[in-house]
Amino acid sequence: MLRALILLLPLFCIGCFSTPDAQERERDDDQTDNQSDQTDQTDQTDQADQTDSEEKDERDEKDIKDENEDEDEGNDDPVPDVDTAPLRAVEVLFDDQIRTKVLAELDAAQESVRFVSFTFSDSGVMSKLNGLAGNGVDVRGVIGTPVEAGSPSFPLKIYEDTGDGIVHEKFFVIDEATVLLSSANIAYNNILNFLVIFRDAADLAARLADEFDEFDTGRRGAAKSRPCAEGCPVENGTLYLSPSSCDAVGGMLDALPAGAEAWLAMYTLTDSAPMYDELLALPGRGVTLHATLDDWDSGGDPANQAALDDLDAAGAAVAYYDGSMLFHHKFFVTGDIVEFGSMNWTYSGCQKNDELYFITTDPLLVAPFLGYAQER
Repeated sequence: MLRALILLLPLFCIGCFSTPDAQERERDDDQTDNQSDQTDQTDQTDQADQTDSEEKDERDEKDIKDENEDEDEGNDDPVPDVDTAPLRAVEVLFDDQIRTKVLAELDAAQESVRFVSFTFSDSGVMSKLNGLAGNGVDVRGVIGTPVEAGSPSFPLKIYEDTGDGIVHEKFFVIDEATVLLSSANIAYNNILNFLVIFRDAADLAARLADEFDEFDTGRRGAAKSRPCAEGCPVENGTLYLSPSSCDAVGGMLDALPAGAEAWLAMYTLTDSAPMYDELLALPGRGVTLHATLDDWDSGGDPANQAALDDLDAAGAAVAYYDGSMLFHHKFFVTGDIVEFGSMNWTYSGCQKNDELYFITTDPLLVAPFLGYAQER
């Protein structure tokens, strides 16, 4: 039943899952964005000058830059040996597994690499990409902030904040067949993230290659072609590219039956996100909801405090991540379905930034996210 609903989600009308109150919050938040030079507002309508979550991404990754450089010094060392067993069609990894795996996947590139990231501060990945380019591999990249990992020897287009959203997608396409989707920017140390690898995924690779070409030719946000704004069926699930309505996320939440159990892992969640009301409604509809949020702040209360209080009042089991690392995850999972991607659940994440998210009922993808969430 859930699989059928997901296939129908792209047909839903824009705004089907926004209540009048939510629409008013979105209008207020858009005015706030226009009055501020913040890139990705935390979407609290009564706090016009709050620092956005993506700036926090950048600050935290800058804070750990020195650690990255220490670890990466001399980083053209060989990539550690990987398992010689046949590669799986899809693979999900978490946290400290990610960096080594990204380097190993890049090491296998024969013809081309395309990538998009918000930040780029890992000098080991830069060294790897420069080496590939030197060996004749066609390497091209797009990032949303100035590079902090040395000089590229390949074309690298840099977008900077213009006040109308940010380039925040995070993916690699290797040899037009292997795709890496992640919550991680190219900055991996001391940050909790996920990485999903799709192999022999020509349809997904082609969609993301088209998205890359839009960026590479200078089009982003509302100016780019957006055929996947309301969903493109690809291998293993459905790809969504923002700016979009995010109706698919609201539809996924509305489709959960009473008695279901769900887990949310989110770096930033704000009350003007298009799916916010559907999320808060889950406990009252008989869905057991667990939520883990990051406790980042910009000098005052945690940016997620309002969302944490609202979830608690709604009956969810909600808490801040209590470890020392940055909790940078962006996924929602039940025993039957998972949504994951680069997108925080905010108004800007859905309707201003360039983001991607993926929804699937494939057990090969659901099970790893579910297991990880249940262990938190």
